[in-house]
Amino acid sequence: ERNFWATRLGVSIEKLKSAVRATHSLDYQELKNYLQRSRTNKFKLKPYVKN
Repeated sequence: ERNFWATRLGVSIEKLKSAVRATHSLDYQELKNYLQRSRTNKFKLKPYVKN
């Protein structure tokens, strides 16, 4: 499956794996920030909207 996507996107498998790891880190950081904001604003919770 990695070969399929790497070929389709025109990148190496290593580049594809690196991009996937980067997006996982980004999503984790966004979630972490949201949870931290929620803790500090217990009575002012707003739904998370990803831009």
